[in-house]
Amino acid sequence: LTSAEIEELLATECYGHLGFTDEKDRICILPITYAYKDNYIYGISEMGGKIRSLRKHPQACLQVERLNPPSGWESVQVWGVFEEMHGKDLSNINTLIANFWDRFDEHETIFSPLRDIAVTDELPNVLFRISVDETAGKRGGHKPLG
Repeated sequence: LTSAEIEELLATECYGHLGFTDEKDRICILPITYAYKDNYIYGISEMGGKIRSLRKHPQACLQVERLNPPSGWESVQVWGVFEEMHGKDLSNINTLIANFWDRFDEHETIFSPLRDIAVTDELPNVLFRISVDETAGKRGGHKPLG
């Protein structure tokens, strides 16, 4: 994929698979929801093993795909560094999150519990971002049989 196609895929999708090294030094891959803006992947997570692991090993990788039925797909891989968001870093995040929610139908229930949260330093969850330091993208698929 071209740089422009990679940008477009990251900006229009919102689900990906985050790769990182866990607390026991094992490779771990977990699904996440994200928002992309200005060369950063933004996410929010409960405090737990993923955040503790990323604090210890901040190098991360995100893989995002788009299926193009009946037989094609596009995939982007991002490599970067995890950092938690605090204080002044949160100033424009609420606008980014509002734009993220606007992409979902009001009946989308998977994120309903988080829909009305304003991001502050008092939030029990951890807001983080991952720099987009390097990317790669590919398109593939197969011809239908018959």
